[in-house]
Amino acid sequence: MIRATAPGKMILLGEYAVLEGAPALVCAVNRRASVRIYPEKGSEFSVHSPSLQTGVQPFILTPDRKVRFDPNLNPIISNKLHFFSDIFESVIESLNGERALPFIRIELETNAFYSLELHRKLGFGSSSALTTALTKALAEVSETALTDSEIFSLALKAHRAAQGKRGSGIDIAACTYGGVLEYTLETVPKTISPWAELPLAVVWSGTSASTSKMVQRVSVLKQQNPALYKKLIERLTLVSQEGITAYREQRTDLFLSSVHGFYTALKELGEKSNTSIISGLHQQLAEMAAQNGVVYKPSGAGGGDIGLLFASSYQALKTVKNKAIHLGFKIVDTVISSDGVTVQN
Repeated sequence: MIRATAPGKMILLGEYAVLEGAPALVCAVNRRASVRIYPEKGSEFSVHSPSLQTGVQPFILTPDRKVRFDPNLNPIISNKLHFFSDIFESVIESLNGERALPFIRIELETNAFYSLELHRKLGFGSSSALTTALTKALAEVSETALTDSEIFSLALKAHRAAQGKRGSGIDIAACTYGGVLEYTLETVPKTISPWAELPLAVVWSGTSASTSKMVQRVSVLKQQNPALYKKLIERLTLVSQEGITAYREQRTDLFLSSVHGFYTALKELGEKSNTSIISGLHQQLAEMAAQNGVVYKPSGAGGGDIGLLFASSYQALKTVKNKAIHLGFKIVDTVISSDGVTVQN
């Protein structure tokens, strides 16, 4: 049996601007997607995803190496497995070429990204973690030794193929390398020592959001008013650069100021693009935090999902966490993970 796991991600600074080549700050978190691969008897492959409740579904590879399930498979289950099919096909094409792949049974697990209490998937990048873990596991099955850089490239290619878009790759980078990274588009990520003493808490905003829809709406502004878009991105870029420098040097006041500045710039980007990057819930959290000397920003595309509280002291953070809970928000237990994608045989 082969088992590969990959962590989720959390963007600390650099959302949207990273798509235009700006540096961003991202970390891996202690929620991992798991892929198990077993030898399969017979002449078929199979896949099972307990998280998606698909049951065990056999499939074959056509001569052009495409995944084909039973034609009579329930369309709902087929749709759930569409993402897996795209990832599998992309990775196998890159790894195997014309070589035969042994028949295997694949188990996919992403329960760690789902909150039973909230009945929601948390915004830690489950699809990216699953893609990276599956890439690593299939490389092991194919007896192909790959560096982390090569795993990153294959997983990013597969993820883009499955989602039908380019994307920055920041999530795949965190899942591959782990730890805290400075990430810039199309470059090797730079490892940064985690700032262990920085008071940080993760808050569930109360609603889910679609990253792709948020990014698409912002892209409309880029097309309709490129000059304004460029100005806003330059502002986000400058603040992100300052914040990353402050994080490296562990300068609390400058880092907190940068986080607040980035929140303000995101708010303006949302207003100018008619996109709720800073939703009402995010704004409520930010205002409450500011009243108590703590800064807040959404992590990711905004609109919902998770947000981050940063403070100069643990006492101030504790105060804001308790007030957030009193307002009905959920504090999500999250720790930065030093491990990227791993595999066990």
